[in-house]
Amino acid sequence: MKNKIPLLSIGFRPFFLLASLIAVLNPTFWISSFKGYSEISPFGNPLFWHAHEMIFGFSSALLAGFLLTASSNWTGKEPYKGFTLLFLIVLWCLERASFFLPLSDLTFLVLSNLFLPTLILLLGLKLHGFPKQQFVFIPFLMALFIAKVSHSVGFVYAENHFEILGANSGTALIRFIVFLIAGRVLPFFTQKRLGIKIPDIPKDAKLTALIPLGILCIPTFDEYTIPYLIALVIALIANGYRNYLMFHKGSLKVPMLLILHIGLNFMVLALVLEAFAIFFPFLNSNREVLHATMAGGFSIVGIGIMTRVSLGHTGREIKADYTIKIAYFSIILGAIIRVFFSLLFPGKYEDGLHYASGLWTLGFLIFFFRFLKVLTFSRPDGKVH
Repeated sequence: MKNKIPLLSIGFRPFFLLASLIAVLNPTFWISSFKGYSEISPFGNPLFWHAHEMIFGFSSALLAGFLLTASSNWTGKEPYKGFTLLFLIVLWCLERASFFLPLSDLTFLVLSNLFLPTLILLLGLKLHGFPKQQFVFIPFLMALFIAKVSHSVGFVYAENHFEILGANSGTALIRFIVFLIAGRVLPFFTQKRLGIKIPDIPKDAKLTALIPLGILCIPTFDEYTIPYLIALVIALIANGYRNYLMFHKGSLKVPMLLILHIGLNFMVLALVLEAFAIFFPFLNSNREVLHATMAGGFSIVGIGIMTRVSLGHTGREIKADYTIKIAYFSIILGAIIRVFFSLLFPGKYEDGLHYASGLWTLGFLIFFFRFLKVLTFSRPDGKVH
């Protein structure tokens, strides 16, 4: 199968396409339901479906594509492919389909939580003997799975605390992994492209990536406001400084480097908004912090990594053509509108949703069609993956 179906030769090929596909379908369908254009109601609540699938569905596809590919590079082992990769794809798709099937609550909870445990098992086997990666990414995925289950169980059984905790924890974990992965790859990408070595990031600055892991899990009751605010301020200053250390002015002329810097600074922006939201609750009225993290930081860094990996690992020149640049611009502008439009024009919330969703999904739609042939056909240099 590996020789006949290039799509199943390595993890980034199918999962980057699936990530871009759900990024297009989810916001489009949710706004259609929100506006009353569609009578279909995924598991009885389109808003829960929208939040769950963007925090856990979109992210799990993107992360799976990256980790299944990177684990092969880290270990020097053959990547998962063929029927094993197809099995993972089926599980991911089954989770997405479970929202639209007439299932009991228990059956839904089982079917919608199969993918991450399987991915954890397979990556655990692949990373065995490589503790530097094993003891970071496996615990991270396990925590993401627990957050996903908490979000699902909380909604199904009307336990609001668990639903919120799952969403907040999932967002915090994604913020952590973006800071971590980008902090590792961005200096390498910069050196490779510009021929300039980024100075080593101090250990204390590296540790600041851990702070966002916990701060969103802290309940924002009155007695927690001060430590919560202190943690936020430390996180945003330290990670802002860390981003500064990784930046070189030459990146301004290289879209595939610049996009990663923009995404990382969107993550810092989310921390800024969250700190201000303690004193100005209206900043969270339409989940601006969540969207700054997910529609902004994670998605912008994500599209940067997706395009780079898709070109580099298929034997093509790592350079952003005009279609890739348009995709970048659309996603960035869509994220900016989603975060700030309702704050600047509170009476036009629905208009902002249309503009933001249209631009953001356009970027991922461009990726899907731009890379459909690249990811489903063999490499031009004849290599397998």
